[in-house]
Amino acid sequence: SRHNGVTVAPDGTLYKCPTMVGYSEFSVGKVQEQGYNTRLEEFVSIRAWKRCDSDCPYVPVCSGGCRFMTYVRDGDFKGIFCERDALDRRAAELIQCDYETYLEG
Repeated sequence: SRHNGVTVAPDGTLYKCPTMVGYSEFSVGKVQEQGYNTRLEEFVSIRAWKRCDSDCPYVPVCSGGCRFMTYVRDGDFKGIFCERDALDRRAAELIQCDYETYLEG
């Protein structure tokens, strides 16, 4: 679920995304502590996809893009990180790969 899908770092620190492991400012809690801190609600309430183009076919896949890359680019993890151009270039190739894998299976 949106609340329970976390990455556990070797020291027991919890992160909402594996790209943020090691950046303590993005920690949503610790295994040793009960519950999550307030940072978790910040992550699950972003809903960046609502600011994406309504006709974008990738929204179900990317949900507004990577929170960490948004932070690297903008200094804030709450924006969108649109990679539609890159996904448009790769979509046909990925579909072909999935199709060939299906045929082999």
